[in-house]
Amino acid sequence: MKKTALLILLSVCLLACEKTASQPDLIVVEGWIEEGAHPVVFLHKAVRLNEKDIKLEDMMRESIVYSARVHVADGTDSVQLIAKIDTTMLPPYYYHNVRIKGEAGGIYRLTVDYQGQTLTATTTVLPAVLIDSIVIASAEGQPDAKEVIVHFRDNPATTDCYALFYNQGGQKQYALASMGVMDDGSRQGEHIAWRLNRSNTLLDPADVFHFAAGDTVRVKLSHIDDEAYAVWSSFASSSVSNTWIFMPKAQIKTNIQGGAGCWCGFGSDIREIRIPAHDTVFIYADSL
Repeated sequence: MKKTALLILLSVCLLACEKTASQPDLIVVEGWIEEGAHPVVFLHKAVRLNEKDIKLEDMMRESIVYSARVHVADGTDSVQLIAKIDTTMLPPYYYHNVRIKGEAGGIYRLTVDYQGQTLTATTTVLPAVLIDSIVIASAEGQPDAKEVIVHFRDNPATTDCYALFYNQGGQKQYALASMGVMDDGSRQGEHIAWRLNRSNTLLDPADVFHFAAGDTVRVKLSHIDDEAYAVWSSFASSSVSNTWIFMPKAQIKTNIQGGAGCWCGFGSDIREIRIPAHDTVFIYADSL
């Protein structure tokens, strides 16, 4: 059980003490809205692990929230998200609605009502920062192992935070790259080169950082606000630092009032590549 998606890690790491009969279940949110896309919200009850060998299937079946009322408002309109079963997603049950779509600069408020509890969060969809090129290079001493280096230009006029995601083989969901969160810090306004390292998660059970020739990879560079950065960077730190990620010491930050987890706006640029056998550079004219 070393491998985890963010929602599952959050759902088991956030309980510091035993739940009593009088306490309501802690509800964990993993939700997002992207520029040009519709909102997606996963809901779980926080799970306390009593055994290390608990099965993922049992954990998801017992903890998924099936009957919540979920709304997303953009300041003008509010829509109720509809529950959907989708076995290509993990977990295979989420809430969404095609009546609302993320726009750059938009502020989106999430409200979840479940068994007398109300959870709220607000996020901003920032404008996408475009990838200008992706470099494919053979790893030193490993000609069959391919490094993927993502290049983009940071805005010198703003302080920005980023998350780097990827998926393979036509998956719907994206895994956060290992070391896949950064702020521009001292690199404000610079041209940034960011190596995309594979992560050992449920979405990509890999035990190596590199890719291989012939892999089809979607690379997603997401521009995120400060609160989303705090959530994702704490998740990344806990994933790397814990040999067993369900250890109670894992501290995942949250921007959810009344619950735990994250509600994040993404301004994303997505590029799909098929990794060649020889070193090469993919240059994107629309970003120049």
